[in-house]
Amino acid sequence: MAGGWIERFNLQSGISRGNYVDALKGESAAHNGEVIGIACDAANTIMISAGYHGDVKVWDFKCRQLKYKWEVGCSLLKIVFHRSNGLLATVADDLVIRLFDVIAQSEDGKWLLTSIMDGTLRIWDVILARQIDAIQVDLSITALSLSPNMDILATSHVDQNGVYMWANQVMFSGAASFASYGSGK
Repeated sequence: MAGGWIERFNLQSGISRGNYVDALKGESAAHNGEVIGIACDAANTIMISAGYHGDVKVWDFKCRQLKYKWEVGCSLLKIVFHRSNGLLATVADDLVIRLFDVIAQSEDGKWLLTSIMDGTLRIWDVILARQIDAIQVDLSITALSLSPNMDILATSHVDQNGVYMWANQVMFSGAASFASYGSGK
């Protein structure tokens, strides 16, 4: 994906089902440069791709046609797509997290979790567009994942083996915070 190339394959046969090309820009690939992320909606009707140079594109999954695109304005580092509500979070090298409504169907009460290298984990209420909690941990978080029913958070940390599990206290007490759940190993 370093050359911006995105190709779709049949999983059973391994046969190519075509590639995604941004014909409007006269390109021979989906992006001009490295592709940093790809995501699909739950019904495989759209595919979202993001390029390192700051372009986010929404494609018709089956026809491989470009439907929408926008420029973030700086280099992208990561994308996270939430299939249930159609929201796409992007992280850029300017340290700004941007949230896009890709499908225009949003469910109420969704959170966005972010971490930075100083060990701060922040929980954002997407609907209210504000931070609802912040947690400071000893080591930088390298990855995080929230369970579908939002009761358990899994994190991994710099120079640590294992996965740390956190229980969401709001599910038990009404407080919007996570508490450590086990030793992380």
